[in-house]
Amino acid sequence: MLSNVVSNALKYTPEGRAIALDVTAHDELARITVRDEGIGLLPEEIGSLFRRYRRTDAVRARGLPGLGLGLYAAQGLAVAHGGGIRLESAGRDQGTTVIIDLPLATDV
Repeated sequence: MLSNVVSNALKYTPEGRAIALDVTAHDELARITVRDEGIGLLPEEIGSLFRRYRRTDAVRARGLPGLGLGLYAAQGLAVAHGGGIRLESAGRDQGTTVIIDLPLATDV
């Protein structure tokens, strides 16, 4: 799941722009945040990107590789572990933030 999210950040962020990874404890969750300065998303694109084979028009126009399965699989893994995943973006060319919440282990 994390490999896919980081791979997307690398793929969709132009050379010379930043990618940041942060892990924090938030309530009873581990919160993993991946922020990039990449191509960004339009508000109407965000909700559909967790569907199978869904890629944005901007990605297809740039001819970037991929099938549109990564976020679908990442969401399935997050949910299977009792967590969730969401996307945030201020718009095209404004970067994207992916937030993954997973329950903290209580019996360690």
